Amino acid sequence: MEKELALLMIIINNGYGEEAIELLKGLGLRGATILNGTGAVKPEAKKLYGLEINPEKEVILAVVAEGLLDKLMQAIYEKLGTTTLAQGVAFSLPINYATSNLYKQFEPKVEAEEKAEE
Repeated sequence: MEKELALLMIIINNGYGEEAIELLKGLGLRGATILNGTGAVKPEAKKLYGLEINPEKEVILAVVAEGLLDKLMQAIYEKLGTTTLAQGVAFSLPINYATSNLYKQFEPKVEAEEKAEE
Protein backbone atom coordinates (compact mmCIF):
# COMPACT_ATOMS: atom_id res chain seq x y z
CA MET A 1 0.00 0.00 0.00
CA GLU A 2 1.25 3.48 -0.84
CA LYS A 3 2.08 5.91 1.95
CA GLU A 4 -0.78 8.25 2.87
CA LEU A 5 0.05 11.72 1.53
CA ALA A 6 -1.67 15.08 1.70
CA LEU A 7 -1.31 18.45 0.01
CA LEU A 8 -0.72 21.13 2.63
CA MET A 9 -1.81 24.57 1.47
CA ILE A 10 -0.87 27.70 3.38
CA ILE A 11 -2.12 31.16 2.45
CA ILE A 12 0.00 33.82 4.08
CA ASN A 13 0.72 37.53 3.73
CA ASN A 14 3.29 38.45 1.12
CA GLY A 15 6.85 38.25 2.44
CA TYR A 16 6.30 35.46 4.99
CA GLY A 17 6.58 32.42 2.70
CA GLU A 18 10.28 31.74 3.22
CA GLU A 19 9.89 32.13 6.99
CA ALA A 20 7.02 29.62 6.94
CA ILE A 21 9.01 27.08 4.94
CA GLU A 22 12.06 27.39 7.21
CA LEU A 23 9.87 26.91 10.30
CA LEU A 24 8.23 23.82 8.82
CA LYS A 25 11.51 22.32 7.53
CA GLY A 26 12.64 22.26 11.13
CA LEU A 27 9.62 20.04 11.85
CA GLY A 28 10.20 17.60 9.00
CA LEU A 29 8.94 19.32 5.84
CA ARG A 30 11.04 18.23 2.85
CA GLY A 31 10.27 21.11 0.51
CA ALA A 32 7.53 23.33 -0.86
CA THR A 33 6.54 25.65 -3.66
CA ILE A 34 5.58 29.31 -3.16
CA LEU A 35 3.09 30.93 -5.55
CA ASN A 36 2.27 34.63 -5.56
CA GLY A 37 -1.37 35.62 -5.48
CA THR A 38 -3.83 38.38 -4.80
CA GLY A 39 -6.72 37.85 -2.44
CA ALA A 40 -10.21 39.03 -3.30
CA VAL A 41 -11.74 40.46 -0.14
CA LYS A 42 -14.79 42.67 0.27
CA PRO A 43 -14.20 45.90 2.21
CA GLU A 44 -16.76 44.72 4.80
CA ALA A 45 -14.37 41.95 5.87
CA LYS A 46 -12.14 44.49 7.63
CA LYS A 47 -15.08 45.59 9.76
CA LEU A 48 -16.25 42.04 10.38
CA TYR A 49 -12.91 40.63 11.50
CA GLY A 50 -11.30 43.81 12.81
CA LEU A 51 -8.15 43.06 10.81
CA GLU A 52 -6.15 44.95 8.25
CA ILE A 53 -6.39 42.64 5.25
CA ASN A 54 -3.45 42.62 2.87
CA PRO A 55 -4.55 41.41 -0.58
CA GLU A 56 -1.01 40.40 -1.62
CA LYS A 57 -0.52 36.77 -0.61
CA GLU A 58 1.84 33.86 -0.94
CA VAL A 59 0.37 30.40 -1.38
CA ILE A 60 2.60 27.58 -0.19
CA LEU A 61 2.04 24.09 -1.56
CA ALA A 62 3.72 21.11 0.06
CA VAL A 63 3.19 17.37 -0.25
CA VAL A 64 3.56 15.80 3.20
CA ALA A 65 3.02 12.47 4.89
CA GLU A 66 -0.35 12.60 6.65
CA GLY A 67 1.32 11.68 9.94
CA LEU A 68 3.17 15.01 9.89
CA LEU A 69 0.12 17.22 9.29
CA ASP A 70 -0.93 17.84 12.91
CA LYS A 71 2.54 19.04 13.92
CA LEU A 72 2.85 21.34 10.87
CA MET A 73 -0.65 22.78 11.21
CA GLN A 74 -0.14 23.50 14.92
CA ALA A 75 3.12 25.35 14.17
CA ILE A 76 1.43 27.45 11.47
CA TYR A 77 -1.43 28.30 13.82
CA GLU A 78 0.87 29.25 16.71
CA LYS A 79 3.71 31.04 14.87
CA LEU A 80 2.15 32.37 11.65
CA GLY A 81 -1.61 32.34 12.23
CA THR A 82 -4.21 35.07 12.02
CA THR A 83 -3.09 36.65 15.31
CA THR A 84 0.34 37.40 13.78
CA LEU A 85 1.43 39.82 11.05
CA ALA A 86 1.72 36.83 8.69
CA GLN A 87 -2.03 36.18 9.06
CA GLY A 88 -1.57 32.65 7.78
CA VAL A 89 -4.30 30.08 7.30
CA ALA A 90 -3.74 26.48 6.30
CA PHE A 91 -5.68 23.44 5.19
CA SER A 92 -4.90 20.08 3.67
CA LEU A 93 -6.35 17.89 0.97
CA PRO A 94 -5.84 14.15 0.72
CA ILE A 95 -3.84 12.87 -2.22
CA ASN A 96 -5.82 9.91 -3.53
CA TYR A 97 -3.60 9.12 -6.46
CA ALA A 98 -0.20 10.31 -7.68
CA THR A 99 2.58 9.19 -9.96
CA SER A 100 4.94 6.59 -8.52
CA ASN A 101 7.91 8.98 -8.47
CA LEU A 102 6.07 11.15 -5.92
CA TYR A 103 5.49 8.18 -3.63
CA LYS A 104 9.14 7.12 -3.97
CA GLN A 105 10.24 10.41 -2.42
CA PHE A 106 8.52 9.34 0.81
CA GLU A 107 10.00 5.82 1.02
CA PRO A 108 12.44 5.22 3.84
CA LYS A 109 16.00 5.39 2.50
CA VAL A 110 16.74 1.79 3.53
CA GLU A 111 13.96 0.45 1.32
CA ALA A 112 15.00 2.66 -1.59
CA GLU A 113 18.62 1.50 -1.30
CA GLU A 114 17.58 -2.18 -1.14
CA LYS A 115 15.49 -1.80 -4.29
CA ALA A 116 18.43 -0.17 -6.09
CA GLU A 117 20.64 -3.16 -5.23
CA GLU A 118 18.18 -5.70 -6.74
